[in-house]
Amino acid sequence: MATQLQILQRTEHLLMKYGARSVTMDDVSRDLGISKKTLYKIANDKSDLVSKCCHAHFSREKTACQNIYENSEDAIDQMLSIFHHVNSYLGNINPSLMYDLQKYYPESWAMFEDYKNNFILSMVKRNIVQGIKQGYYLKDFNAEIIARFYVSKIEMVLDPRIFPPKQFSISKLYKEYILHHLRGIVTPKGMKHLDKLIKTKKIK
Repeated sequence: MATQLQILQRTEHLLMKYGARSVTMDDVSRDLGISKKTLYKIANDKSDLVSKCCHAHFSREKTACQNIYENSEDAIDQMLSIFHHVNSYLGNINPSLMYDLQKYYPESWAMFEDYKNNFILSMVKRNIVQGIKQGYYLKDFNAEIIARFYVSKIEMVLDPRIFPPKQFSISKLYKEYILHHLRGIVTPKGMKHLDKLIKTKKIK
C-alpha cells in the first residue's frame, strides 16, 4: 500500500512530466496501482491533489534551499549550488505546467506566487547582502530592486511563449539566467571567483 508521501511524490512526477491539465485521477491511480477510492482518501478532487503536491514541493524546496545557503562557503557558491539543485529536476518539467497552474488551479498558482515573491525574494536579498559584505558583489546598487528584478524574471524563463521549448531548453535558460544575474553585480574579485567556481562546479 502506497503511503500519502509516495502518492504525492509520484503525482508530482506525473504533473511535471505531462502538465497539470493532462493528468487525471484515473492516470494517477493507474500509475500507482491503487484504487481511486484510496486516492480520494488523500485528496477531495484533482484540484486538491494538485494543491497538496504543490504544498509538498515548495515545503521541500524551502528546506533544501535553506540547507544550501547555510552550508555554502560564500554568496556566489550559494547561487551556483542553488543552480545545481534546481537544474537537477528543471529539465523534466513540462513547459505547459506553469500555464496550467495559472489558468486552471488558482490555489496552487497562489502557492507558487507566494513562494516566489516571499521566500525566493528574501533568499536573494540575503544572498546579495552577504555577497556585498564578502566583497564579491558591488555596493552601489539597491539590493531590494535587484532582488525584485531577479524574481520578476522567473516566470519569463518558464514562459514557452517567450522561449519555445523546441528552441530553448529550460536548463540552458536557467543557466543563462543565473549567470546574467551574477555577472551584473559581481566585483572584479567576484568575477574571478565566479569563473573559478563555474569550472570547479562544472556549470555547462
